Amino acid sequence: MGPCPVLTSNLAQVQVDAAENGYGDEIALLPITFDPQFDTAERLQAFSEDRGADPTADNWQFLRPSSFDRVTSVVNETFGVGVEKTETYDLEPRGNQSNNQTDGDQQNTEHDGGNAPFVHVVLTVLVNRDGYVERAYDGSNTPTPAVLIDDLGTVRNSFD
Repeated sequence: MGPCPVLTSNLAQVQVDAAENGYGDEIALLPITFDPQFDTAERLQAFSEDRGADPTADNWQFLRPSSFDRVTSVVNETFGVGVEKTETYDLEPRGNQSNNQTDGDQQNTEHDGGNAPFVHVVLTVLVNRDGYVERAYDGSNTPTPAVLIDDLGTVRNSFD
């Protein structure tokens, strides 16, 4: 699975806190996949559920661009965050092998993390309701759920 399990789990914990404390309708959680060909809507839903998120909630939307070209357009150009395929993307299979496929498509086997199919910047941003970035966390300071929840409270309270 392409999306970051730790980051997705952290966002899921924020979603749980928001539901338990009555601010779920004030937030939107938008994890993104770089591999829309592999990460189908069904896989992203299962991946989200496995990490404790409610992917059917209005505040959870896994961003799944239509193609890797669209990923690079959105992530690299619009967000200004780097992502590129590695040589292992086309060389190594991902997903679970299945002998009962009827459409002729070969499923991919999941990477173990040692040969990841993408090189990318890890970035989490807290954006206020006016669309301004209030906090940004890169891979060197990936926030814990407690930090995200605390910072989110600060951003939410600044609008009261």
